[in-house]
Amino acid sequence: MRSAYHKHAEDDDHSQPRALWENVLSDTDRAHLISNIVGHAGARSGHQVTRSPGHR
Repeated sequence: MRSAYHKHAEDDDHSQPRALWENVLSDTDRAHLISNIVGHAGARSGHQVTRSPGHR
């Protein structure tokens, strides 16, 4: 029988990324991730970033 999803205490937007950053990625992996994010964000210069409706 199926039931509605019940949210867990760990169901937020921060716990899983934090666990990945702290427990999985090495210092080299972190440097590569930051470089990739900055590189891709920099390639988008000139484009306006807007938040979706309802985003805090």
